[in-house]
Amino acid sequence: MSAARDGGTFTTSVFWATAGLWHAARAVESHGARGLDSVAMPASFPTGLVRADLDPRRPRFVETPWGAMALYLDGDEVLCAQAFCPHLEGPLFEGSVGSGAVTCPWHCWRYDLRSGARLGPLGVPLPGFEKLKRCAVSTDAQGRIVLAEPTP
Repeated sequence: MSAARDGGTFTTSVFWATAGLWHAARAVESHGARGLDSVAMPASFPTGLVRADLDPRRPRFVETPWGAMALYLDGDEVLCAQAFCPHLEGPLFEGSVGSGAVTCPWHCWRYDLRSGARLGPLGVPLPGFEKLKRCAVSTDAQGRIVLAEPTP
């Protein structure tokens, strides 16, 4: 998808991803590899997207300073969770979405988008599995989507 058709979103995401890599590289140069632990990550990330940019039938991939995330529409609510399955790194952003859950296209593992919990066949959370990282979602004064730092 070209940046022109995308309204600049792709360009914005590439810019932020590149900026994050540049800052990480400078931290390694300045402090050595252990210095990365002291690099402050931003508390929020402006995606440059508005709600109208999202398709309720498919998640929207977003590269953030914290890694690959995806935006999901569930009714009127915008949700954000990691883009790759914690099971075997399957592309959750290519999975099916319904009833507040996403299903991994590789092995059909389902995750609740609000709690991050792995769901069993009847939609009941299964204990003992890694949860999805999720970001709280808000909008700025112009209606653009802003993500908060992920929670495990």
